Amino acid sequence: MSNHAALKLVKPTPAGRRDAIPLERRGARRYTLTDRVTSLQTNNDPTDQRNRICSLQLCNISDSGLGAISPEPIEPNTRIAVFFPPHGPEQGFDRYGHVVRCTSHECGHEIGIRFDTRHAA
Repeated sequence: MSNHAALKLVKPTPAGRRDAIPLERRGARRYTLTDRVTSLQTNNDPTDQRNRICSLQLCNISDSGLGAISPEPIEPNTRIAVFFPPHGPEQGFDRYGHVVRCTSHECGHEIGIRFDTRHAA
């Protein structure tokens, strides 16, 4: 047995063919959870100051973003605030970010939100 066995983790795929199992490229661990949160979406048009409030069904969350189901489509790049309610002795909190994807789902629209980065104090 050789001590220098070649290990190849990724094989190149032919053009036009996708892997059956795409590689995970996330930088933060994702946690599955089910809860309802409230979101406030800011209109992308600076001349229109209206905001839209919407309830979201959470699917998963990580340090960098979350996945949720929305009853209505939300345009990518929309600024969004997500308000997490208090739970037991824990206080509620808010996170801010923008929508990075919106795809049709059997229960509405599946959206991905990337949180704004926090700067160290």
